[in-house]
Amino acid sequence: MTEAILLKLAADFAGGNESCDGGLLLLRQAERKIGVCRRPAEAMTDYRDQSRVRHQMFELVAARAFAIGCGYTDGSDLKSFAGRSAVEDGG
Repeated sequence: MTEAILLKLAADFAGGNESCDGGLLLLRQAERKIGVCRRPAEAMTDYRDQSRVRHQMFELVAARAFAIGCGYTDGSDLKSFAGRSAVEDGG
């Protein structure tokens, strides 16, 4: 018969040094390991005029995925990610 191991878990939600953007770190690692943004971006046909393109398809897909990962529901909040290293290091 297997012995049960009892562990005590304590959680404190008093605040402190937390960030709601912690999901970015997980998403960044998923991108690095399995390409959760790069693979779909590579599968999409880009019909844009390439002479006017400022952001590659991967960057657009990654920005949207990272925004969703942070709980943003629309693209109007994407400018708020400027300068956040977890996003910039996503690829």
